[in-house]
Amino acid sequence: MKRPSLKIEDLVQEPYTSCPNCSRVAFGVHVWVGDHVYTKTCIKCGHEQRHNLPPIKKRVIYLDQNAISEMMKSIHSDTSERTRKRLDPFWLQLFNKLDRLQKLRLIVCPKSTYHTHESVVDDRSAALERMIDQLSGDVSFFDSVTIRRFQLHEGVHALLEGRQFNLQTIDSVSHGDQSKWGPSMMIRIVGTMPADLVADIISSRDEVADGISEVFKRWQCEKDQKFEDWYREETLGFGRGIATAVEQRLKRHLEIQSGGEWTLDDILPSSGQEMFSTIVEAHKYTGYSLTDAITKTWELLGTTKVDIVPFVWIGSMLWAAVARKAAAGQKRLPSRGMASDIRMVSDLLPYCDTMFVDNEVSALLKESPLDRISETFNTEVFSLNNQEEFIRYLDEIESSASEEHLVLVEEVYGTREPKPYRSMYE
Repeated sequence: MKRPSLKIEDLVQEPYTSCPNCSRVAFGVHVWVGDHVYTKTCIKCGHEQRHNLPPIKKRVIYLDQNAISEMMKSIHSDTSERTRKRLDPFWLQLFNKLDRLQKLRLIVCPKSTYHTHESVVDDRSAALERMIDQLSGDVSFFDSVTIRRFQLHEGVHALLEGRQFNLQTIDSVSHGDQSKWGPSMMIRIVGTMPADLVADIISSRDEVADGISEVFKRWQCEKDQKFEDWYREETLGFGRGIATAVEQRLKRHLEIQSGGEWTLDDILPSSGQEMFSTIVEAHKYTGYSLTDAITKTWELLGTTKVDIVPFVWIGSMLWAAVARKAAAGQKRLPSRGMASDIRMVSDLLPYCDTMFVDNEVSALLKESPLDRISETFNTEVFSLNNQEEFIRYLDEIESSASEEHLVLVEEVYGTREPKPYRSMYE
């Protein structure tokens, strides 16, 4: 089989200008733009010049899985006419604007494990992943447990030092660099998740959803409770959850010592164990002995002081708001994706300039006292209910771009009027 070959003309993009070395109009920008540097190459004589690029501050816009899915369907060639007619025209408009803005290096829409876990259980997983990769700018959040461990470590230090929580930057909790320019060409490595892991994701999601439904029914009967009561319950519940995970692992080790067989789950630490260990290590880092650090960890997990940590505070606020609605007479049970949505918002909202989420979560975040969350982290939240405001927000991002930035975009990528990649599935 003949191997495909690339010529220099394939790697140097137009428009061409006069080469400073040979004077021929053959001097263009090489497609492999670096993070903060680009190269101009002559396709005739091979002369090269390197130019530095300034760091850029892109808006970080997180899109929930439904937005990814609807945009994918709006441009996919396999989308049936019946489905296409039912699609809200907003989704095609949204893709056009987001893809344009990311090509102008004005935004980045990071990928997350929440996207991955929701994509792999869908029969269109490859198409969904392609859409996410197109808009992510090669930036992806660390997994949930890692982000939570980072926050817990900082939270313990803040408590012990009597100061406010210092939130890490997005670059501290993500792969990739949101301030980079990057190439105009993307190479993707496509893989598949093992079937047993996909089955575990589905099973875990269903188990959590069933548990939430039972708790929701209890909340419906708690007419005398106040928001503060549910908030305290949820905050203390975080510590109880970790304690239960640690106790279960200790019990399992005792069973193994008595003749039980090892499994892979017995070797790998659970998320609860990892977070417990993180809190212990944070105490040790400040001077506590191992014994005292473990004691202090147990003490902390039995209090509401852990709400200094953003994901604990946000998650407790959101679940307390759900409980309040249940007690106020809401009959409809939470959707099966509610737990994942709340965890996603709790983990990622502090690092985003903007989030586009479903209507229910967006509405919760606008209730009092939850409206303090967006104000605290200066994050704007949009959903389908205020889609026109979101479009105006995106338009304002482009209109506020400096002329110097747009000139550089045109120099490096050949145009300041990039076309949306609506043919990516053809």
